[in-house]
Amino acid sequence: MPVITERKTQPVKLFTSIPSASTITPDTLIGKIVFANRCGRCHGLPELNQFTSKRWDGILSYMISRARLTEEQGIHVSAYLKANAAP
Repeated sequence: MPVITERKTQPVKLFTSIPSASTITPDTLIGKIVFANRCGRCHGLPELNQFTSKRWDGILSYMISRARLTEEQGIHVSAYLKANAAP
């Protein structure tokens, strides 16, 4: 098996810094995409107005880590679900 003994180019850095929750502006369009792609990967997606915002908080507190969403993705998904939640 070949072994790399030296690196000819430096790896590309994707982020210079990780955004903090206080600098992230919730985006419902991104939340919709992440929700469909990541949450729908493992199970059927519920109707958004099936739950209230408070109930979504409880669901998300468990599912964000289970779906291995980043903090930023969690903020977007939360904003999307709460914008479409039952009153």
